[in-house]
Amino acid sequence: MDLSRAIDLLLAESSSLKELAAISGIPSAIFYNGADLRDLDLRDQDLRGLNFQGADLRGSRLEGVLYNMGAFNGALLNEEFNNLHDDYTFYVDDMLLGPLERFYFYVSFRSISIENLLAFAGRSYAAFANLAEIGIKSLRRARRGHPVSSPTALRICRALKELVPSDIGDSYVKSMYVSIFSQPLMKFHGLDYVRDKIPHEIDRENFLKLFMMDTGWVPPLETKARVTVYLDESLAMRFRSR
Repeated sequence: MDLSRAIDLLLAESSSLKELAAISGIPSAIFYNGADLRDLDLRDQDLRGLNFQGADLRGSRLEGVLYNMGAFNGALLNEEFNNLHDDYTFYVDDMLLGPLERFYFYVSFRSISIENLLAFAGRSYAAFANLAEIGIKSLRRARRGHPVSSPTALRICRALKELVPSDIGDSYVKSMYVSIFSQPLMKFHGLDYVRDKIPHEIDRENFLKLFMMDTGWVPPLETKARVTVYLDESLAMRFRSR
């Protein structure tokens, strides 16, 4: 953030988190990652387009807020607002990490997101399946939130990126882009999920730490802003090298 924007932010009279993020000039979807937002009155605010990964909102009032699903995953909230959390913690960009193709696991998508995007883009299941180079049956499984293999999930994520480029100026398209790409959309499962029907979910922070150690990959700034990673060596047992 440059000095003039920082001054504007300090002098702003607005209490709207969305307006303050816009003033900063930093992408709204990462501006509050890791932020201290304790004891704020945010009742009835429109928080769509914002993401609070790693933020501390304990003591803050969140009744009636409008938000994108997954926006509060990874945030600290008072117990009465835990309904704002869900168990989808991985982002489309996580799936697109190049060396990730070395691993094999299972992925469940937040079903409503794929449904909304296809409706928005006016694409049939057949057309999108063709774009993603997967079978319609696999796409329907993903759309329903059923687990699909990581290679199938990778093709879906690449097709999603192709379908909605990030540089479109239309505000409605931007809001769709944020809901798909700037909020967590997936959960990863170990190999035992399908074989033994055990919902063995993979923790995103541990996954990224293991991934960095195994591949030497350095996360981009936007990913660094979203996570604080730590080591869990037992996670290595959940993957099978391809």
